[in-house]
Amino acid sequence: MANNFVSQSEEFIEAINHWDLDKLYIDLSSAKGKRLTPTEKKLLRGILCGYSPGEIAEKVYQTKKSNAVRVTLSNGLYRYLEELLISQGEEEFKIKSWNKIPLFLEKAGYKRISCLNQQPRNKYHDWGEALDVSLFYGREFELAQLSHWILVERCRLVALLGFGGIGKTSLSIKLGQQLQNDFEYLIFLSLRNAPAIEEILGKLINFISHNRESSLPETQNQQISLLFDYLRSHRCLILLDNTETILSSGSRAGGYLPGYEGYGELFKRMGDLPHQSCLILTSREKPQQIALQEGDSFPVRSFQLSGINESDCKQIFQAKGIYNTRENELSRLVFKYSGNPLALKIIATTIKDLFAGNITEFITQGTLVFGDIRDLLSQQFNRLSNLEKELMFWLAINRESVSIADLKSDLVSPVSPPNLLSAIESLWRRCLIEKSRNQKSQTLKFSQQPVIMEYMTDCLIENVFTEIIDRNVEKFFNNYALIKATTADYIRDTQIRLIIQPLISQLSQTFITIKKIENHLKNILKHQQQEYPLKPGYLGGNIINLLCQLQIDLTEYDFSNLAIWQADFKSTNLHNVNFQNADLSKSVFLQTSSYFTAIAISGDGKILATGDYDGVIRLWQVADNRQILFIKAHDSWINTLSFSPDNQLLASGGADFNTKCWNIVDGKVIRTFCEHTQRIFFVQFVADGKFIATASYDETLRLCNLETGNSIQTICTEGMQLTSIALHPDGETVATANVHQEISLWNIFTGERFKIFQGEHNCHITALAFNNKGNILATGSASADAAIKLWDISNGNCLLTCSGHKLAIKSLNFSPDDKILASGSVDKSIRLWNVNDGKCCQILQSHTDEISQIAFSRDGILISNSYDQSVKLWDIDKGKVIHTLQGYDNSMRSVSFHPESNILASAHRDGKIRIWNHIIDNVETQYIASSLQEHKNFVASVAFSPNGQTLVSGSQDQTAKLWDISTGEILHTWKVEGREVWSVTFSPNGKIIAAGCDGMTVPHDIDRDEVRLWDIASPDNEIILSGHDSAVYSVAFSPNSEILASGSTDKTIKLWNIASKNTQKPLIKTLHGHTNAITSVTFNPCQNNLLASSGIDGKIRLWDIITGECRILQGHSNWVWSLAFSPDGKTLASGSFDNSIKLWDITNDKCQQTLIGHHKEIYGISWNHDGTLLASSSADETIKIWDVNTGNFLKTLRSKRPFEGMNIKGITGITQAALVTLQNLGASILYNSN
Repeated sequence: MANNFVSQSEEFIEAINHWDLDKLYIDLSSAKGKRLTPTEKKLLRGILCGYSPGEIAEKVYQTKKSNAVRVTLSNGLYRYLEELLISQGEEEFKIKSWNKIPLFLEKAGYKRISCLNQQPRNKYHDWGEALDVSLFYGREFELAQLSHWILVERCRLVALLGFGGIGKTSLSIKLGQQLQNDFEYLIFLSLRNAPAIEEILGKLINFISHNRESSLPETQNQQISLLFDYLRSHRCLILLDNTETILSSGSRAGGYLPGYEGYGELFKRMGDLPHQSCLILTSREKPQQIALQEGDSFPVRSFQLSGINESDCKQIFQAKGIYNTRENELSRLVFKYSGNPLALKIIATTIKDLFAGNITEFITQGTLVFGDIRDLLSQQFNRLSNLEKELMFWLAINRESVSIADLKSDLVSPVSPPNLLSAIESLWRRCLIEKSRNQKSQTLKFSQQPVIMEYMTDCLIENVFTEIIDRNVEKFFNNYALIKATTADYIRDTQIRLIIQPLISQLSQTFITIKKIENHLKNILKHQQQEYPLKPGYLGGNIINLLCQLQIDLTEYDFSNLAIWQADFKSTNLHNVNFQNADLSKSVFLQTSSYFTAIAISGDGKILATGDYDGVIRLWQVADNRQILFIKAHDSWINTLSFSPDNQLLASGGADFNTKCWNIVDGKVIRTFCEHTQRIFFVQFVADGKFIATASYDETLRLCNLETGNSIQTICTEGMQLTSIALHPDGETVATANVHQEISLWNIFTGERFKIFQGEHNCHITALAFNNKGNILATGSASADAAIKLWDISNGNCLLTCSGHKLAIKSLNFSPDDKILASGSVDKSIRLWNVNDGKCCQILQSHTDEISQIAFSRDGILISNSYDQSVKLWDIDKGKVIHTLQGYDNSMRSVSFHPESNILASAHRDGKIRIWNHIIDNVETQYIASSLQEHKNFVASVAFSPNGQTLVSGSQDQTAKLWDISTGEILHTWKVEGREVWSVTFSPNGKIIAAGCDGMTVPHDIDRDEVRLWDIASPDNEIILSGHDSAVYSVAFSPNSEILASGSTDKTIKLWNIASKNTQKPLIKTLHGHTNAITSVTFNPCQNNLLASSGIDGKIRLWDIITGECRILQGHSNWVWSLAFSPDGKTLASGSFDNSIKLWDITNDKCQQTLIGHHKEIYGISWNHDGTLLASSSADETIKIWDVNTGNFLKTLRSKRPFEGMNIKGITGITQAALVTLQNLGASILYNSN
């Protein structure tokens, strides 16, 4: 078809030879709505010929100012082209660069292939040692892009770069075959054997000149100049393969071997000088000249070749005779080997020959690197400089993308920033690392392909193993961390699995026994202490991590005068371990001496605040998990925390009834508010931080002025029984929910309740949260419903319901963009919900106990707090834990004296029951710490049988156990599915065991809280007493074993007839009187009708169970958790959350004496058999033995804390706040070896 629209005298007429201009002009005129102007046609032809706007301006208008041309293109031609291409199927197409236009139009079919490919009159091809590429898979895009660069944009020098085996050679040959008819001369030369430049120049000149040059010039420069005379006069395509062989190894990438610098001059001239030829080279690393000359608008380009896709992989496997392939299997192989064709061909052969074509069986072997693949990687690795090798090992250890700053901090020996940048750039040019940019922080990060990472990991393990065996540990064992204690949890788990455990396996094969490994490592440590004390490095931390993974007891180990870097001590007891003068940089210990009770994240996402059971606030840097501030804030546990809008202040609400405001810079208190008379469970800054809103169990909401400290508004919610509260983003509105499922909206400043709507759950609401826009309220409910609902607060309509949790919802929080709602549940899981459709998009599982609180940071990190004593930070995109703050608490809920001796049993939070003897002798008290430890969670209650031969225990692990005291053997286990066992006791006749349960973990079960009775003679016989509406915290038998009393958080006591054979109606009566949860009931051992009870209302009641009348004993200032009558029935002992024990004379209802000694809440009390001693257990982790006649305590019993006796004198590398925590857990800076 003739190009009628083009005059032979117009500029850029050569476009006629390659493009169907007639059709293009017509289609563009249609997109424009009228005919193209001559100027528009001229500019279009110029671009199609590969000229930039600047070059067009210079050729047509004889000016170097291209602004006018660029404006004309942007306002006209580009828009017409966009319309044209969108009309042909391109979605939302935008032209961002002029040099992409020919490629897009070629794809659209406007290129005249027949004209473009017309063969030169004479053609000369020398394919030399080129491979056969008749079997070639995919790479359509690569071929199109490279063809466009060479034919349209007239590139003169193109580098195909990529890792060994990625397919550079095959692609270059295939590209040459496609382009050969566009060139007069084509020659393929391999540099595999590193020929001298003179040899290559001679071959090229002789080939193009048809051997007319009988003698070549003497110098390299003259030879290159002669070659260029031919390259200008003839159109030549030169293919140079394996260019990396002429590049130097052991130094920065891209440099030339001595004597091979002439190649650099050749490449430089290829890019700089005008000619009509093209040089295509392949290389595993980028030559220096390419890096200096390349650019999107320059005639020098480089193409980083990536791997092939699953479809191409399938063709490779079919060519090998493997036809039974699954898509997911191929996807895994392509990912693991980064689509490397050579590697895939190698493993295809292995799968065919060794595994009969079974890909799954090969994958289960768990190894990527073997045989020829290892040789391929070794060739590449051996070319690296020492610093490059060091960085490669660290990239393998880190497992995921890391920043330059991270890599610098990993290195033991300091490296200057220029040298570090140079080494990283060199690795990039060698195609050994990949780079990415963090979407949130925009930080540039680097990583390795999986197969390279496995190779580097294998090399690391092999070298470390050799050094350990030879005791020459300077190069690898000291310079590299086998695991990083400070890294993300999921990465550290991977490091343990892929580095530590394989190393231990090799050591075990050599040393046979763990003891021999331990002794060998001890000798290495001793040598390091003697010869290289405090030498920087990872040797000390590596040995400790190995010992911990070998589960070796570190008690009395000596790690003094050592650098202990990246040691993970979070789960390790360090009793009497010597760390004197040790450098503990980057090592991680238990982060608190208590368990976490509250969390808050600053608005900028940089600081995490935690509150704990000890009333301590800790501030942590989110970036590195480092504790930066320790504040002893409250006299009791902290329930709630909140940052001010400017992130300078922190408000805390405690169980000591106080609200406090803190300066987070220096930890000083700014204001204390004391208006509430019960525990604070909600605190928030409002009105730009000028006011603080609080809510308390005293059934009031208060608004206080931060500057004056005055309460300016009080909202009474008496009788509403609030279950949850949330502050609206406007800072004025508060939402509350109560047990009647009413949702109320209040103006916190005026006190007006301006909207009420029904929650429509099947049980009471346990969690509330507003989205960040403030138009949606989320509600979560208790276990009987376990549902989440989203409400339009403008009209009270339910938008959608989210179902999936099995148990009660404890916390809700919206992501910063309001697209995700996170929910934390008693079922130990966190679920992420799509707010648009209510579907669960992810389940996060790592906690081992119920989730109490969740919160999002501004950058989308999710923080969760759990009763498993941990706070976790989550990457919700990956669904993995980034960091865990591990708390510690070994408080005791229950203590029980043996009925005939002064042996004592105590129930502990760590799941153990300790049996103590010698409690009043002048010898060290001993306990059996290992025999009674089968419970998997907090042991809440223990009781001896009347004959003292057995012990019963109840736990939050939903079991009760019967133990033989003499042997420590479990005689029977009762599984109480879905119910935590809070109280256990024997009947006085020793025939029955009763248990009080909390059914909060029973899904969709409203009648869930109950008492269970077990016949000891027939332990499988069980009677269930149902009737309480809430948890049963205490049970007690009457002296004659005929009546059982149960006290519940539903504020009632129920009396059950145990002697009656009528099991259908065992309930005798219900006693009412307490105004809050009941925590303890006990019968007078000498009077069947006298029952004592106590609870959260702080009162003790003495009941006549016949008449229902009661007397009230008052004196405690906080909850009364435990009661116990003396054996003679004359004295009642009470243990309270006011940290005191009171002894009451029940004949006159007066307090005889108050026992002071504990500094935390009293949970358990027990009399000895003759009534002379009283034992008390406390949240302060101690048992105190009291002489009731004098009121003096005789002895304090305490199980060893994790760091008991640890010597930390002179240690460095940890913050002052962390040092305080170590001391609270038993470590000492005033260590005395005597």
